[in-house]
Amino acid sequence: GIAGHVFTTGKIVNIPHTYADLRFNPGVDKATGFFTRNLLTLPLINKEGKSLGVCQALNKIGGPFTDYDVSRLLAFSSQVCIGIENSFLFQNIQELMDYNENMLNSMTNGVITINEDGLIKKCNPTCLDLMNIDTENELIEKEIKDVLKKENKWLADKLKKVESDEYLSD
Repeated sequence: GIAGHVFTTGKIVNIPHTYADLRFNPGVDKATGFFTRNLLTLPLINKEGKSLGVCQALNKIGGPFTDYDVSRLLAFSSQVCIGIENSFLFQNIQELMDYNENMLNSMTNGVITINEDGLIKKCNPTCLDLMNIDTENELIEKEIKDVLKKENKWLADKLKKVESDEYLSD
């Protein structure tokens, strides 16, 4: 159909009288009782030039679609493309976060992550088991030095090393 043609070619199609154009399929109008007088179809193309879909406007009041209508629909469609791309990015980030969470939860070693202030931000289930703690909430936002009450020279040395300029760069 017209939408498929626009999607594959990337060309704008402006049909002022749909029933006079052989590319128009009146079957949908017949099935729905709708009457399509005119239509404007343009591709949704992202910034890399990839076609994401099509945008179609039907039945302009007052006559056929003009060049001004095309420019307005192009402006609108660029915003639609940004929304589609953002939803893809969000989905990819969510999948990555889920993957990382699953990896952390499946580890047989206990893992605690802390921020630059020494506050615990994350603890995996194995660590909770090793520490005989029921929920992660008992650890989150607590200082690591308060949680690890016994003096552990090896861990203290590692934490000092991370805090030093040896690992940090500006």
